Amino acid sequence: MEKNSIRILSLLGSAKDGGAENFFDRLTLSLNQKKEVSLQTVIRKNNKRYQKFVNNNVIVNNASFFNHLSFITHNKLKKNL
Repeated sequence: MEKNSIRILSLLGSAKDGGAENFFDRLTLSLNQKKEVSLQTVIRKNNKRYQKFVNNNVIVNNASFFNHLSFITHNKLKKNL
């Protein structure tokens, strides 16, 4: 990581393909192109979105995002920090 860099963990708990999700995709792809940004992304399972990120060299993981009591999601997010 560079001296003047920023680390970002972006999360998307929706698997839909609406306006907000499309904005998230564009923002993630744009931030990933910045040299000073270290980006990791966690999304709800969506094969199309996952492949788009992988094809654009975004570090991406899937998570279930069940609810606020989900220890599985919590542990997966903790691993990405």
